[in-house]
Amino acid sequence: MGLAYQNPAMGLNLRITAGGNIAERLLNVRIRSVAEIRERAGYLLGRTEVPADRMDDVPAHFSGGMQQRVQLAKVLANNPAVLFLDELTTGLDVSVQAGVLDLVREIQEQTHMPMVVVSHDLGVIRLLAGRTMVMKHGRVVESGLTDQVLEDPHHPYTQLLVASMT
Repeated sequence: MGLAYQNPAMGLNLRITAGGNIAERLLNVRIRSVAEIRERAGYLLGRTEVPADRMDDVPAHFSGGMQQRVQLAKVLANNPAVLFLDELTTGLDVSVQAGVLDLVREIQEQTHMPMVVVSHDLGVIRLLAGRTMVMKHGRVVESGLTDQVLEDPHHPYTQLLVASMT
């Protein structure tokens, strides 16, 4: 399972390079060739729209959006069976959010990787999730196809959430 945190600093080692963060994952799956690691890291960083010339820079010097992209590259490094996205765009500027969401959509379309998206932002849910579960106090109060849940909410809590979106 790949886990991308709301705060990318939780998913990255900010003191080692962007490529080094990815290498850490690749070493865990027994890829030992430096050339192969650099090639895979370069590919993943490029795929997540991190410029290749930033591979040897430390993420501590990156913007929040760029750190989030490096974290996604790291999470994707060993082809997880499921991707878990925890409030991926919270705290990012609106334009940066759009870029990260476009990137996640592209990854979904290209890899068909199952994703669990946790978000309080129903716009993010509408964009990324085919099915939705609404939870209140740790319990599921409503679930179903995302469009159905958001267009015709049945539970009072879901109705409040949807109403707050407009």
